[in-house]
Amino acid sequence: MLLRERLVTSSDRTVIWVCENCGYMGWFDARKNAPVCPVCGDKGRLSPVEVSYAFKLLMQELMGLGISVKLKLKDRVARG
Repeated sequence: MLLRERLVTSSDRTVIWVCENCGYMGWFDARKNAPVCPVCGDKGRLSPVEVSYAFKLLMQELMGLGISVKLKLKDRVARG
């Protein structure tokens, strides 16, 4: 419960871009005014995902250690 509170509930929210094809985290290129996937390049389909900043930081630390981090995206549920 303590880990969940620290990593999810009380952490700041941030938006990351995740490629729907390969699952890797991308970034937003201001020059192209579009998100970019590091693996798929221009063929990547990136979606914005809201996560806690602590989770984003954990992903970046793992990638810095050479550990491949992939995310699986589910279909979006239409809210009405």
